This record gives sequence, structure tokens and C-alpha cells, in this order.
Amino acid sequence: MKGVLKCINIVVLAVLLGLSGACGRYSGGAEQSVAIDSICSGISSARYSSVMLLDSLSRGLLSVSDGDKELQSIASNAKAYSLMMKMDYAGSYEMYETVYEESDCGIERLVAAVGLMTIDYRVSANRRFFDNRAKALELIERINEDADYLSDSDRERYERARMEFCIVSICYFANLGMLSEKERVLKYLESDMEEVESTPLRIYGRMIVANNNSDPKERLSSLLLGLNVVKNYDLKWLQANYKLLLAITLRDSVQRSILVNELNDRFEMFPLHTLPLDDIPQALSYEAKRDFEEFGDTYMMIEAMVVASSCKTQSGAYEEAILLLDSALAEVNGYYSTYYPDLDALRANSLLEYDESSDFVTDAENEMYNIPECLLSVRREASSAYAGMRDKVASDINREAYLELLRTTRMNKQLESRTHAAEAEAAHMRLWVWVLL
Repeated sequence: MKGVLKCINIVVLAVLLGLSGACGRYSGGAEQSVAIDSICSGISSARYSSVMLLDSLSRGLLSVSDGDKELQSIASNAKAYSLMMKMDYAGSYEMYETVYEESDCGIERLVAAVGLMTIDYRVSANRRFFDNRAKALELIERINEDADYLSDSDRERYERARMEFCIVSICYFANLGMLSEKERVLKYLESDMEEVESTPLRIYGRMIVANNNSDPKERLSSLLLGLNVVKNYDLKWLQANYKLLLAITLRDSVQRSILVNELNDRFEMFPLHTLPLDDIPQALSYEAKRDFEEFGDTYMMIEAMVVASSCKTQSGAYEEAILLLDSALAEVNGYYSTYYPDLDALRANSLLEYDESSDFVTDAENEMYNIPECLLSVRREASSAYAGMRDKVASDINREAYLELLRTTRMNKQLESRTHAAEAEAAHMRLWVWVLL
């Protein structure tokens, strides 16, 4: 009976993946493991299309893993990723740490280390970020030694983890103004991304490279081309990111007119080109917010709401900007209510007052400040919107809140661990490039 149930689970999982032939690879009957290659491919695609699908796949994979530690690690990492998208950072962190500490699979340990880096970036845990980044670099070096012997499935998982390592590093360094570090990693991403076989990964990498182009015209052109490509795939998360980056690029009215005039031929293939020019950034940010919500990424949904509010501020619609920021702050309060229900102060964030204790959680044991990075964006934009309304008191409240949060999250960016990590990285990266070439 157990074997029959397992067979049924395998078939159901294959249907979820849309791969009707994926449950072959039997040599020992119904007790044989699921075909890892096909399952990993489905999980990899779901990372950019639907958190709900990823949840289903991770549960299904776990149900048929039958003691296979590699499958269990893959399923646990997928589940940890979906928890992170829902802002359950504590639950996600615990799962990633378990995989990193207990798995025998180097690639899945790397996936877990990169997942930990991503959470650290999203919650401003600077100390942990550099520690986990050093762990990831060490794993990359080890896996590179056996890179020629990786199976297709292993190589795809390794390429994704390696590229996401580069991408979260670039985003983190850019956010902290560590531009030389950002540029160094960006070069490795540019040289690496066209070699990967996964189309979603190439699209993702090109988006990051485009967004870091210092020439506004080239950046807009690349983002427009990228959105035109990604719309042909079921990759809602990547579509949302492209839309959000385009909204940010076009929200300045002067730059918007210049860029659109120079790129009119490219703009005509753009889905919203029939709208009045001044309405396009707002429409893009609303679409991005909707797409992030449908995908299941609460954090980026909040960021899209903040960008939408900044578009309102740019156009002088300050009251509408404040309404959007109130809604964004309500999402942050909901995060605290869900995951820190015993701490009443954390649910009391308001744009009209600031209490330091209501904005972050201190984990005394690990000295971890749990501040969603999007909270800084809300406070910054609220200060600007209130300034436009000539409400100096409210503007100053949010300005001081932003600066205090900034000091709290950036105070340890010059830690000794960062220096050690940077020194180690140079050697690791040289080896990486040598192996790739």
C-alpha cells in the first residue's frame, strides 16, 4: 500500500509540474525515487511564477522523498523560499540554517546560504549578511573543483544559486553605497549570465545588469527590451520587477520626456504606450504591486506601493501619496502582528508619530535588528510627501524616523567581518573566473 500511495504522489507531482513523463526513472519499481531533474526544473520555474505553486511542489516533493536527503534538502529550500516571500523571516531562516548545517549536498547548502543572505538583506541584518556571504563563497570554491562532473540538474541548481549570490550581493552593496564592491560583482555577473542554460536566469541577470547601467538611455532601452521578452513567459515575479524598475526610471518628469522622445521606436512596443506620458510611471507601479501580490511577495509589494506614492509626490498629488504610504505601513504592521504578536509596540507604526521601539526587534542573543528594509522606504517617502503638503511637523517625524532607522541598520557596515569577507572574496572570485574560462 505504501508503494502504491507513493506512486500516486509521484504522478500528482508530475501533473503539478506539467511534465507527464517526469515520473519515469524506475529500475526498482514503485519504490524508486522521483526523477530529480524534472522536479528541480519545476521548482526552479515556480520560484519566479507562483509562491502557491512552489508551496505545493515543495510539499509534494517532501511527501515522496522517502528518506532521500537530497530531495528533502531541495524541498526544504523551496519551502524556505516561499516563507521568505511571505515575510516569515524567522521560519525561513530556521529552515535555511537547517539545510546549511545538516545537508550532505553542497549545492543545496549553497542555495541555503544564498537564501540566508537574501533574508539578511531584507531585514537589514548586516553582521549576518557578511557571515553568510563568506559561507557561500567557500561553497562556490568547493563546488567549482568538481564543476566538470555535475549532472544537468546539479548544474542548473548551481548556476541559479551562483547567479542569485551575485544578484543579492549587487543589490546589497548598492543599497549601502559600497560601489566598488558592487561593480566588481557586477562584472562577474555580466560574464557569467549568458553561459547559463536557464532562460529565467538569463532574463533575471540581464535585468540586474540593465538597472545598473549608468547611462539612463541605455538603461531604459534595456529594460523595455527585457519587459518585452519576459512577457512571453509565465514569470510574474520577473515581470513585476521589470515594471517597477521602469517606473523608477521614468518617474522624473524631465528625464521622462527626454528619454521617451529618444526611444520612441522602442516605446511603441511598450504595453502602456497609449497612456498619457505622465501617467505611465504610476500605472507601471500599480501593475507591479498587483503582480507582486498575485505572486506572493509581500515585501516587494510594499516597495511597489512606495514607488507609486513617490510618483504621486512627483506629480503634486501629496494626499494620494500619503494614502498609499498609510497602506504600505499597514502591511508592515501586519508583518509585525503576524510574526511578533506578543510585542504590542510593533503594531503601532504611524506616519504621524515615531517611537524607536515600534520599528525594530532586537534579538539580544544574536544582536540582530529585524527591520524590513522597505520600512525605510516608507518613512523616506512620507517625509517628502508631507513636505510637499507643507506639514513640517509630520515631515520631520518621518525624516527623523528614517534617519534613526538608517543609523541602526548601517551602523555595522564597516565591521571587521566585512573586511575579512572582502579579502577572502578576491581570491575566491579569481578562482571562479579561472574555472569558468
